[in-house]
Amino acid sequence: MESKTKKNLRRAAIGSATLVTLFLGFGGLLHTKAGRPWLAKLAKCPVQASPEAVASARKSAVASLRGTQAIATRPALGFSLDTTSRDDVKAWAERNRVSCTELRGGASIRCDEVPAAVLPEAAGQPDVIREVMFGFRESGHLQQIETLSSRMSPDAAADAYRGSVASLASVIGGPTSGTTDTDPNTLAATSYALSTCQFQYSNYVATITVMNVASSGILLRQQFLSAT
Repeated sequence: MESKTKKNLRRAAIGSATLVTLFLGFGGLLHTKAGRPWLAKLAKCPVQASPEAVASARKSAVASLRGTQAIATRPALGFSLDTTSRDDVKAWAERNRVSCTELRGGASIRCDEVPAAVLPEAAGQPDVIREVMFGFRESGHLQQIETLSSRMSPDAAADAYRGSVASLASVIGGPTSGTTDTDPNTLAATSYALSTCQFQYSNYVATITVMNVASSGILLRQQFLSAT
């Protein structure tokens, strides 16, 4: 049985990771049905913070994750960070009949139940992604993509995690931190079991995470971020 101290440490680590997700993103887990109750239980996040406060926190969080060397290729599901525009994403969604909603006055776009086949680059992705969130700079250019797949089977989640990590590694080399593998048996049996992997550069950060979130099941989260 896990000790009380270990449980508290695990909850603290998860809460910190959730805060980073909020500050880095434009929604992420916070704006999903699975994420809202999880976030409320694990960390008291400033969801009512002003845009200025969130922007400041995001800037600090990005700085803490940024690596030291730049990379020429920045994989983001086939979209181009800092080049793809808000209108480009809208046009892609319309062409492929993907249901999307603009949030925060167009600062982000959330697309639901996205078939991997309609993504410009789908290597290593689950067949259907529950939510894909696009976040834009004030210029209207793409800064970040975050995906969430939820209530996955342990084997499917482990396969998707490995596939996503391998797809990135085949393009930009191995991860800078974390693990490239995860055990489906551990995911199935252990609440809050977590595997995560990061690719950290001065102009790009990719994070792949798989986690058993108890009542919300096993989640796979991917984040592709322009760190400039």
